[in-house]
Amino acid sequence: DPNVMQEKYGDFLGDIEVPEDEVGSFAIPWKLKAQEMGKIEEKEFVTTLSEEGVDSMATLKSWVKSNVMKDLDTERGFKDFYFWMFEYLKEESKRKTIGVVVVVNC
Repeated sequence: DPNVMQEKYGDFLGDIEVPEDEVGSFAIPWKLKAQEMGKIEEKEFVTTLSEEGVDSMATLKSWVKSNVMKDLDTERGFKDFYFWMFEYLKEESKRKTIGVVVVVNC
């Protein structure tokens, strides 16, 4: 259920002190290599965080601030995020655009 995922993700963001209405809420799925809009697979979550040495809420908060958000400040990181975000927000794999409503609401 997408509503449950959204609610739980909102709680998760609150726990790690990332505002839901800021770019960090999308940057986290980017760094977790999420493939589907509104869904983070357990494998994506566990694999990425294990590779990054994240093993507690404290290290998760630190990882978000020192890795995820700082990557957005680099040209390469922002470019990677931009292309990932475009693919993530497309509704169908054959589409070459994303809807205006999606863009405006982001």
